[in-house]
Amino acid sequence: MLAPLRLSATAPEEGETVPPVGITELLGIESVAGVGPELWRPRSTRDFLRVPVGLDDLGAPVLLDLKESAELGMGPHGICIGATGSGKSEMLRTLVLALALSHPPEDLSMVLVDYKGGAAFAPFAGLPHVAGLIDNLADDPQLVERARTSINGEVVRRQELLRDAGSLPSISHYRQLRRERPDLAPMPHLFVVIDEFGELLTAEPEFVD
Repeated sequence: MLAPLRLSATAPEEGETVPPVGITELLGIESVAGVGPELWRPRSTRDFLRVPVGLDDLGAPVLLDLKESAELGMGPHGICIGATGSGKSEMLRTLVLALALSHPPEDLSMVLVDYKGGAAFAPFAGLPHVAGLIDNLADDPQLVERARTSINGEVVRRQELLRDAGSLPSISHYRQLRRERPDLAPMPHLFVVIDEFGELLTAEPEFVD
């Protein structure tokens, strides 16, 4: 649940707050229990990778669209900035859960990284979307290198799939072709979500090379 208070010039009245809202209300579902096909209804091209993450000053859903800008999205890269205790980890958890509840694993895969080794992503370990859950990187520099090598290896594997499918320029083209050729292997969008990214970048700047 995100913090209800938002400060901006558009707030109805000074000091007025928007009531807290849960992820089930944002997504229009009854429960988060039993994540499965009954929740993964088909999504339009516009709504693909587009999920609510909170409310604005007037109580309307704030939508985050992770598609590329060429597809009218805000992604594919992003960073959440805020002071200690401002809710960055909660924001990331909200995003992960919203994506998992609205997209099937065939369309979306996630690698969740907790640099400090806290419990930010522990509740999501059993989700079928989670291809990897990595924590305690701060205590093991060798683990950082192994994680980077694994992610780079997956990037190379996907490049080879695009090449073998006809030198396709992007995963979006691959997904479109797969509708005509269901024999092609699934290639879900892969999101790497990192909590405490700033500290990881300071300690291991080559991680993002």
